[in-house]
Amino acid sequence: MIKIELVTQITDSACGQACVAMLAGISLEESLKLFGHSHATRTHEIIKVLRGLGFRTADRLHVGPFKRPTSWASKCRGLFHVRWRKNRHHWVVHDFGKVFDPLGYTDRKST
Repeated sequence: MIKIELVTQITDSACGQACVAMLAGISLEESLKLFGHSHATRTHEIIKVLRGLGFRTADRLHVGPFKRPTSWASKCRGLFHVRWRKNRHHWVVHDFGKVFDPLGYTDRKST
């Protein structure tokens, strides 16, 4: 399993591409090429790109009512879709208790 390195997004809406780059251990440029754009990503686009890179994914986004990762937090790695305002959405990577935000923030105390 690769070590997650923070990749920051280059536009206000390229968080999905940056998160895929972090999970796959590829550059942001490579991820942007796989998506074919640098604007907001939809769940089905992320699934398609991750599967193309050999990842196993769910068929759709699974929504959970959590504010902070709980007992499972130190046991998994994944991509989270965060909603912080009515129409504001953002992708972040969760890695065994650590949150990597492509806006440039890494939360080392998430558990």
